[in-house]
Amino acid sequence: MKVIAGKFKGRNLEFRTRRGLRVTSQKVKEAMFSMIGDNIIKAVVLDLFCGYGTLGIEAISRGAKEVTFVETDTHTVKQLKYFLEQLDVAGQATLIRRDAIKAVKHCKENSFDIVFMDPPYHINYEEKALKVVDKYKIIKPGGICILEHYSKNSIPDRVGDLVKFKEKKYGDTSLSIFEIQPEEVQPDEVQPEE
Repeated sequence: MKVIAGKFKGRNLEFRTRRGLRVTSQKVKEAMFSMIGDNIIKAVVLDLFCGYGTLGIEAISRGAKEVTFVETDTHTVKQLKYFLEQLDVAGQATLIRRDAIKAVKHCKENSFDIVFMDPPYHINYEEKALKVVDKYKIIKPGGICILEHYSKNSIPDRVGDLVKFKEKKYGDTSLSIFEIQPEEVQPDEVQPEE
């Protein structure tokens, strides 16, 4: 895993591939952070289904204030903890070893500027994760939720107050970006970009 930009640009973090764990490609990660732009600076970030923490580490490298990493696998959490210590950013990070859905239920309202979600691709977990993020209102006003998902999975344009305003496809991977809009505001139809 290579950090693309920021204070750790070019830093390569070696890890052993684990069965069932898919790491966000460099191309998708670069596109994601291009969409976020300077909004990452001083942001409070939640990285759900974080795996080795590639998105959260990139966020810290690019200036995020703090990142909460949520991952259920013990071995993966140990590797992530090692990465954070190697980069000397453990003070900017909170690691939670827990199921992502259960972890969200323990977050305070309006806690995060940016939420990254990268659930397992082939089990259609995306809508369930979006519903819990919406229900517990963990995203601050003006914040966003970025969902990385399998391109063939259908993602709704609205889940409660979360409204999809952008979707981009990169082969088998798509990024859907949601913002907060109260129910009374109707979204414009979202057109996927190719």
